[in-house]
Amino acid sequence: MELSKNYIENIKALKSAILQSRYRAATLVNKELLTLYFAIGKFISHKIEEEKWGAKVIEILSADLQVELPGLRGFSATYIKRMRLFFEAWEEQTQIRPTLSNQLQTIDLEEITFRPTVSAKLEKSFFGLSFSHHLEIIQETQKIEEKIFYIQKTASEFWSLSTADYLMLKHLKS
Repeated sequence: MELSKNYIENIKALKSAILQSRYRAATLVNKELLTLYFAIGKFISHKIEEEKWGAKVIEILSADLQVELPGLRGFSATYIKRMRLFFEAWEEQTQIRPTLSNQLQTIDLEEITFRPTVSAKLEKSFFGLSFSHHLEIIQETQKIEEKIFYIQKTASEFWSLSTADYLMLKHLKS
């Protein structure tokens, strides 16, 4: 069976639309997850500060979440602590508006917006990276300028986690 050139172009157009849609969906899911992790980090950070929560409380919280949501992954005590680290690393560079829901002890998944002093290009790069990339950058850098540089570079160059880690260590040690 011989396919017409028009038919082959139609297949290419459909393929392109499918791939673009899948990429946008993955990007939206990633943004939603980072927003959730940021909000949980904020919640935990404030509870530790205000109610003097310790590591044991976070372990119990993690176990209770497993009971409430069987099969839940990514919310171990270690990961919850990392969410707190994620929030605290970006707290000063974000604009967090008080909401009614915060007063009601619920977690509001408000948009993460950056202060005007932080590059406008950061937002797209920020949400383009996985949580694992963010953790690596937070743990390997000290200054906010370094964090921003590596977030933007990792996103624009599509660095894998191992590549980003290698290049950060190489650059920051020199």
